[in-house]
Amino acid sequence: MNSTPTPLPDSRRPIFEQLARASWLSVVISICTNLVFQVGFGPSTSRETTLIRALPTALFVLIGIVSGIVAICAVPRYGRKGLLWPALTGILLWISLFIIAVPTLLRARQLAQSKRTILLPAKHSPSAKRVEDAELHFAFDLPDGFEPYPGVKPAQYSHAFLQKGPQGPSRILLVTPLKGVFTSTRPNPWEVQLGPSSSMTTFNWRGLEVTGCRVSEKNNGKEFLTFNVLIPLRQRAVQLGFGGPAESEHELRSLAERVLSTLDGETNL
Repeated sequence: MNSTPTPLPDSRRPIFEQLARASWLSVVISICTNLVFQVGFGPSTSRETTLIRALPTALFVLIGIVSGIVAICAVPRYGRKGLLWPALTGILLWISLFIIAVPTLLRARQLAQSKRTILLPAKHSPSAKRVEDAELHFAFDLPDGFEPYPGVKPAQYSHAFLQKGPQGPSRILLVTPLKGVFTSTRPNPWEVQLGPSSSMTTFNWRGLEVTGCRVSEKNNGKEFLTFNVLIPLRQRAVQLGFGGPAESEHELRSLAERVLSTLDGETNL
């Protein structure tokens, strides 16, 4: 008579069975979640919406793959029943969906690139001094008469230049890096932060219409005017500021347009 007691079932096995089941259930839940997004919010129209939809899918992929791998690793100890095939089913479903999605993703990328704005050729002067920004990957021709800002440059500007007037006030050219990128050539009002003496206007950057702000100010009883032009660069938007006496408004706008015609940089639009 065999006196060896029957081994008690391992209480941890149900945990691995649940992980194996979660591997394929994650696929079903992910598909249902995407259908809810599709019905509730309609087609994706912005990067923000696309990102919001992609995050749950990425989470379900991670849960499904990891759960399946952990369940398969438990097969040598607990046997195949209830572990191997559910886990394999989940992993293979995710791999199959990924293979199916690759051509669609490649087509979407090609379509996005084909819709990207192609700027007209820049108009450079052979004798002009180039201002280059290696961090944000843009450059422009510095107009004649402008010199680097004397003394300590204000911290908010990445580049600052001054043109001294022969008899009157000077003109300035300022470059300000902005936070993030613009998703449109017409930013929202809160992105522009208009003041009481500001108004919206537009400029032409090598064939692309971009937003500008006309800002009038008083200093020591004199009227000054600044045109701030918003440039939607690929890595980070920048603002080019052109300032001077208010009576030279036409010359300041011409200065801005001349610099924009020489501005090299890749837009994100």
